[in-house]
Amino acid sequence: MPFTWKPTSAPHASSRTDDIWFLDEGHGWAVNSNGQALYTADGGSTWAIKHIFPPKTYLRCITFASPSHGWIGALSGPHRLYRTVDGGTTWTPITNLPPTPNAICGIWAVSGTLLYASGTNYPDRPPALIKSDDGGMTWTNVEMQAHASLLVDVYFRDELHGWVVGGTGGTTRPKVKPVVLYTEDGGQTWVNQLADQSANFPFGEWGWKIQFLEDGTGFISLENFNEGAILKSVDGGRTWTRIPVNDAQRNANLEGIGFIDANHGWVGGWGDRQFQGGYSSETSNGGGTWRNANHVGKFINRFRFIGSPMRVGYASGDTVYKYDKSTQSVLIQPLTGATRLVLNEHAEVVTKELGILLDVPEGTQQLSVNVWDRFGSHVATLVEETAPAAGPRHVYWNFQVRPGLPDAEGHFIYRVNADDLVESRVFLRSPSRGQTRISVGAHSHNALASLELRLMALPAGNQAKLPLPTVEEEKEAFFRLANIEDYPEFRPTALKLARAYLANADYDADSLYKPFHYTPEAFDERMRAIYEAVVPGMHQPHRYDRDVITWRNGKRYRIGRASDGVVRDRLLQLAPFNLMDGVWLQGIMQAGPSDEVRSRLFDIWADEVGNGETRQNHSNVYQDLLRSQGMYLPPVTSRAFLQLDLAPGAWRSPVFQAAIGLFPQMFFPELIGMTLFLEWEATPTLQPMVRMLRNRGMNPLFYSLHVAIDNISEGHGAIAKEAVKMFLEDKLEEGGDQAVEENWRRIWNGYVTWATAGFNGEGLEERRLLIDRKSINIGTPEASDCFPKWSTFYRDRMIRLIQTKAQVAAQAHGRKMLGGVLLNDLFAKPEELLDRLIATKTVDVDNPRRSRLFELMSFEGPMYRVFTEGEKDVILDWLESLSTKPQPCIEPVLDNPAGQPWPEKMAQLIANYARVAKRAHDKLVLPDAHGRPVPLVDLLDDPAEVMQALVRGGWVVPGEPERSMFLTRIMENGGPMEGVFAADDVETVRQWIIAGATPSKSTGTLLALDSRGGTDDLALTLLDNRTFIGQGAVH
Repeated sequence: MPFTWKPTSAPHASSRTDDIWFLDEGHGWAVNSNGQALYTADGGSTWAIKHIFPPKTYLRCITFASPSHGWIGALSGPHRLYRTVDGGTTWTPITNLPPTPNAICGIWAVSGTLLYASGTNYPDRPPALIKSDDGGMTWTNVEMQAHASLLVDVYFRDELHGWVVGGTGGTTRPKVKPVVLYTEDGGQTWVNQLADQSANFPFGEWGWKIQFLEDGTGFISLENFNEGAILKSVDGGRTWTRIPVNDAQRNANLEGIGFIDANHGWVGGWGDRQFQGGYSSETSNGGGTWRNANHVGKFINRFRFIGSPMRVGYASGDTVYKYDKSTQSVLIQPLTGATRLVLNEHAEVVTKELGILLDVPEGTQQLSVNVWDRFGSHVATLVEETAPAAGPRHVYWNFQVRPGLPDAEGHFIYRVNADDLVESRVFLRSPSRGQTRISVGAHSHNALASLELRLMALPAGNQAKLPLPTVEEEKEAFFRLANIEDYPEFRPTALKLARAYLANADYDADSLYKPFHYTPEAFDERMRAIYEAVVPGMHQPHRYDRDVITWRNGKRYRIGRASDGVVRDRLLQLAPFNLMDGVWLQGIMQAGPSDEVRSRLFDIWADEVGNGETRQNHSNVYQDLLRSQGMYLPPVTSRAFLQLDLAPGAWRSPVFQAAIGLFPQMFFPELIGMTLFLEWEATPTLQPMVRMLRNRGMNPLFYSLHVAIDNISEGHGAIAKEAVKMFLEDKLEEGGDQAVEENWRRIWNGYVTWATAGFNGEGLEERRLLIDRKSINIGTPEASDCFPKWSTFYRDRMIRLIQTKAQVAAQAHGRKMLGGVLLNDLFAKPEELLDRLIATKTVDVDNPRRSRLFELMSFEGPMYRVFTEGEKDVILDWLESLSTKPQPCIEPVLDNPAGQPWPEKMAQLIANYARVAKRAHDKLVLPDAHGRPVPLVDLLDDPAEVMQALVRGGWVVPGEPERSMFLTRIMENGGPMEGVFAADDVETVRQWIIAGATPSKSTGTLLALDSRGGTDDLALTLLDNRTFIGQGAVH
């Protein structure tokens, strides 16, 4: 059974869990940036918070000399070092330390009496090594300023031979180079083992963690903002060689390093040069080559391995991870408090001011809020209160550290302590890039504040349903995502949104979306089944060319073919998605070496944006289509774009794909799954759309240019499917079957999320009815209920129009009155304003265009150009909806009129046309009862056998005429027999299928059926259930 890495149930800390120490395979300790000491007695299955240190304490390192005697070093807080002599039941501060170092970064117990501690990681503060010969009771300073600018980790092989690593050469990190200091006399003298190699090291690099194997092979991780590298020694630590970490993800900022033998090991740390990703990398040839190993864990700062030969390993980062042969996850239940202190999620990037929304628990005795930089140095105290008031409160920081100093910049951690409750967040302070920030009204701020209150963080991978945003929240999210450089603080909310959408994937939407165990064969079979399920839609008329719709109540209504106005409205509804086409892949490729999977996804992205050709850019092509239909929309990045008259679901899919696209490394498996969905299932929707647009005189280029490019044999569909297999093959090599299954689960999650959380035509059938002035009876013949109510719909649109104008209009009318009330005051009461417009005859219900209101909007009037032509149409629609004429109401279609023997009618139809059919179809075959192909002409004398053969051959799907290719591919859509049959004959075929396509007991001769039918919408296929697969976009 192979060893694998798995997360334990250790809680996630603000920055991370910096260090771990295990006494044996099961008993261990962890210390984190929340100032907590955690303990496990069962190998990480459960953890207990054994001690909470004072507020402002950031714990960096831990060591034990025996099960009872241990020490913890801190970067900040009232004390730098703590000691236990009772196995961690109590921890007491050591108060008699030398003045330097002012932070403890590394500590090593050579024995129960001999200890060394090193620090600090700040080149502008004196580095030092401190030593104790009496078990930590007293400490002496070992002068190190002559040798280093900063010191991090320390390791001693015995009482005399030891190493301490860090950097030298400057008082700022960009000016230092690595230093490895070695002593053979217990720290009395030191030698820099890298002194003669200085020219081989870049500036801005320093040593971080050190590890030795029992055979003397040594390893040191190198912190570097630009590239990853390690040091390796094969001669017991006497000489060192720098080895780059050359995996494709460009893992820099390395900190944790751990090898189980001279060849096989891992590194981890903050991730890329922007400290994003928390990547881990793996080598199996001693560092010669490296590969992505993010399944190991994130933000790793320390590896520890137990046993010789190695029996179990642990790594500390965003949580604690375990490496052993167990097939079961040790993650039982995350250790989280029931009380939430921080109500808003942290702003991952903040430009001007940090805002923290707290909820102080009732009865809190001591409240503090403190800020550290990413290296653990205390920067500011924002709150320090005794007996604070309970309830919500805001805390702000303007990044000023001290008067006269520049505002603080970079990565920071803030921590909130309310007695024993602790919560923390990490954020980046990045000053404005000089761009003009688009103003946001208070309403937008409030909407997003409400959203953040509902998007409470859950651990990554939690599959519980998360709250989804409202329409207004999604609109605001769309705006900020389209302008993300102006709103970098929105990134953490975008991350929560992405997780919420993924958590709401509806695997029950279709049996083909159910999760399944991945094997290449099972994958091929599922994708084949999905494609076969949607292929019939390619040959069906577009739903807007069908005259029958199926409503949510399951009833069918013959409302007639949709007007061109409905089609144009449909194009408008998809504008947010198609004008952002491809955004989910916009960050898929970074500078530097790439791998095959990313290269394939980049090929798809390049096609989406036109491969450098402006006229082929899909968003441009769609914009041309809109403009050809008279729709000149505001820029997609403008707030005016949010005011478009769109159905509620129009914003969901673009927000989802843009949110996911912000984090291409974090959601890489999900992006692969999303891409597979769009490229695999979208193609069947294109041909019906092309036919519909062309027949209506509208340019179908946006759809027709990719009817071929998305094919599943060589096009985007094939590329996406191949990318899945290649990616999982890599995961199998990196982490075995468990890594494959974990990544496959995420891929399928991305696939199903976009299939079920996208814009599925929500509200569009209602809009179709409204635009074409149709109503349907959703009640009963005895108690009719006509829907939609035109007057209600158009009144609501009018109210929204007033609300958009209210801020300016409420100050523009001076002392003018309307029905005895100040007009300015009425804009806060849109319902009353509408009633008074009617009562004062300012509008004419019987002759809307002759209304005085429209006279005021004329060239000579005071309201000239106050309203756009589209807004005037809203006013006209409202007035026309007030007509006293009765609203017509369409009754449901009877599926199978009583007393109609459809099998017998179908058999008679076959008998009537058998002679013609024998001449026309002498080469066609159908399966017999045993599945053997039989010439059609041999079956024509038995209509019942023909009827069964049509079903056996898949040409007819009982109960589902829209999935029956006998109708959709042969009898319509330009099929070979389109126009042959009378309408009554076509209806007979359809009703026979609806009734179950059962055979008749009568005999006769067969006809080769054909028709123009296909206008019936009785049976919803997989395609129809999602009205607009892939948004009807070109992919």
